[in-house]
Amino acid sequence: MATLAIRFESGVDPALHCCFGSTTNPDEFAVLGTTGRLISRPLDGSDVLIEHSREQQIDHHPRAEMFNSPLIAAFTATILKSQNPAVSGEDRGEVSRIMERDYTSA
Repeated sequence: MATLAIRFESGVDPALHCCFGSTTNPDEFAVLGTTGRLISRPLDGSDVLIEHSREQQIDHHPRAEMFNSPLIAAFTATILKSQNPAVSGEDRGEVSRIMERDYTSA
């Protein structure tokens, strides 16, 4: 597991937890904040639980036909238009190196 904690100037403190090689599959996406959290469970589900100051609500968002299809469509459009991607290969590589380093040092 790798954990990334961030402090924004506004005082918001989100955290990102990534599980690699886990014996359990959490199948969820969670954003933890200072006063609440967002949880999508299962990961590719259409409902998002929003908790804020002890209040809960569930937002329903229609699922894409395939969870990754918007990402694939954007990537393909970038190639077809000969544009630079939103995130460079160098940046993606650096993120992968940081995650691998954090994972192996845990």
